[in-house]
Amino acid sequence: MIAGRLIPFLNRWIGPEGWRTSWLILAGLVLLIAFVAFGLLRDGPEDKGLSPSAPMKPRFPPTPAP
Repeated sequence: MIAGRLIPFLNRWIGPEGWRTSWLILAGLVLLIAFVAFGLLRDGPEDKGLSPSAPMKPRFPPTPAP
């Protein structure tokens, strides 16, 4: 949504080289979003020291080997 307004504005303001500035700004925004996501997203509860609320039970009882 930002690119739809920003890129035409930069192309009019800067001129023929505005596309380079547009790509640099978009790359910076993508890197910023990636760093924020990296900081906020975690792999699992074990990383935070959490455990399941109920013990895990096997769904089927183990079968004896022949």
